[in-house]
Amino acid sequence: MTAMAAEPLPALPATVVATATLPRDLSPWGMYLNADPVVKAVLIGLVFASIVTWTVWLAKSIEIFFAKRRGGRQLNKLGGVRSALRASSSLPALRARRPNSSTRLRPS
Repeated sequence: MTAMAAEPLPALPATVVATATLPRDLSPWGMYLNADPVVKAVLIGLVFASIVTWTVWLAKSIEIFFAKRRGGRQLNKLGGVRSALRASSSLPALRARRPNSSTRLRPS
């Protein structure tokens, strides 16, 4: 074991990278400007997809907020009702769905 520890490690190749080949501007905008056209197209597509995703999230969040509020109001109305007939006449959404006599199917 001690013989292996005493052996010197092989020398690493001396590679020197010139500072001129390294990018100077590593900011996101600088990297975008120095990117290939394919990479730029992918980045633009990702930004567009992100904007669409956040827009859908915001629209659905607003829709859910108002639906919860409307549902809470309708539950409060249903709290004091004793029959299903009175409940259907007290809520506007149920009144709109109730079929009238002209749309009912009659047995022939």
